[in-house]
Amino acid sequence: MSVDNSIIKKIQKLIALAGNNPNEHERARAMEKATELLAQHNLTESQVMQKYHDVVLHQVQSINSQPWIRAVFQAVDCLYFTKTLYGKEGKDSAWHPILVGTPENCQVAESIARWLIKIIRKQAKSFADDSGLQKSFSYGAAIQVWKNAERIRQQQLNTQGSTGTSLMVLRNSLEKQNQDYIDSLNVKNKVTQRKTTNDALAYLYGQAYGNSINLSRQLPQSKELIK
Repeated sequence: MSVDNSIIKKIQKLIALAGNNPNEHERARAMEKATELLAQHNLTESQVMQKYHDVVLHQVQSINSQPWIRAVFQAVDCLYFTKTLYGKEGKDSAWHPILVGTPENCQVAESIARWLIKIIRKQAKSFADDSGLQKSFSYGAAIQVWKNAERIRQQQLNTQGSTGTSLMVLRNSLEKQNQDYIDSLNVKNKVTQRKTTNDALAYLYGQAYGNSINLSRQLPQSKELIK
């Protein structure tokens, strides 16, 4: 008996939501709903994930690569099963982020990255008028967000029981898919690292702000998927 492709897609999204959602309650609820649908349609997780291979290059428009913005994208990579590359459209153009991952994960990662960039930039402007102090503040905030994202990632992987095992299998599978896709492109991902001079006090204030950012905000599609 064949299963409607929309059911497969919904289960895939639920499993992805369970894996890349920092909100513990939503993560558990999504995995519970996915398990329910798997049983209902006599499917296994491996059967569903075999169809989960649509890795794409997702261009992020209107965002240039700066040290603190790169830290933001490293944070979302931790949480949303993506890998960020950097590219230029022309010889004199600025580097910009390019996400590698499934279309759904790339869209969520871009949305969260834009939200983080917006609120950090706004807070930095409130902190100081000087552009150098703003950059130091932003860098401190972004680095702290990245550290917190990595901590959440480790907590997810260390979760006991079937949910934790499923998340580890999912993450390993998607990370391998992303890397295999990048390898197949045979491209060089090189961004010149400029020396960054930070004001220590502005950086510390930025860290404190970054630590206050709630990475467990509910994703837009969560309510519809897990209801």
